[in-house]
Amino acid sequence: MSKYGETQTVLREEKFLVEVLKEMGYEIEVHPEGTQLNSYSSEQEGKLANIIIRRHELRGACGDIGFARQPDGRLTLIAVAEQVLQAHQAHLDFAVLGRFNEAQPSGLPLRTSRSQALRMLTSRYDVRDFGPQSVEVTSHPDGRAEVTGFPILGLPW
Repeated sequence: MSKYGETQTVLREEKFLVEVLKEMGYEIEVHPEGTQLNSYSSEQEGKLANIIIRRHELRGACGDIGFARQPDGRLTLIAVAEQVLQAHQAHLDFAVLGRFNEAQPSGLPLRTSRSQALRMLTSRYDVRDFGPQSVEVTSHPDGRAEVTGFPILGLPW
């Protein structure tokens, strides 16, 4: 069974989200007052969204993908989880799935937590193409420290 969910995002500017979704080739509906999502999932049916990708745009989708404006101005993603991955697979070579868990640091390629999984979506890359995680700390003359890479044991501050 598919898992329906609502995910709070940090996005506030819908014009940038709409731009990116259009660049990805989707026909986007924008409804300032919100309009109903269509879905075969009873949990998702009837939900309102302000930005919508209709299911006919999403190969094999059981429902629309929507973004609903919250009172604090942020946008919440409303979708069946598998749909989101399917919708983006044409644009991705791999995906890191799962929540970050600070208590489970990982040294595995591209994963910062043992609770995460690396899923290869195309044959363009193989997991062996990605080396072990490392971190580089640059100390600038003005006293700033810059950390790049994957600090698997957490940030030093």
